[in-house]
Amino acid sequence: MTSIQSNISTNYRTTFYLTAENKALLDQIPRGKKTAVVNKALSLLLKKMLKEKDNQRFLEMIQEIKPVKAYISSEDMVRELRNG
Repeated sequence: MTSIQSNISTNYRTTFYLTAENKALLDQIPRGKKTAVVNKALSLLLKKMLKEKDNQRFLEMIQEIKPVKAYISSEDMVRELRNG
């Protein structure tokens, strides 16, 4: 009995409108490697954008934190910790 393995990867086709500069740079890449380069570049950019969005949300969450009133001063806390 033989085992059948599938190596089918899902591919999607889309249309991009490039600037003249990007077209010229992309034309320097060998045929057959352009898709991999575009996918890698797009992945890096999208991950960077997502990280920036997450960082912004994190900063907003920090700004929403309200200070907590301490029952004793920091000097008293340190003194208590030192005295055990």
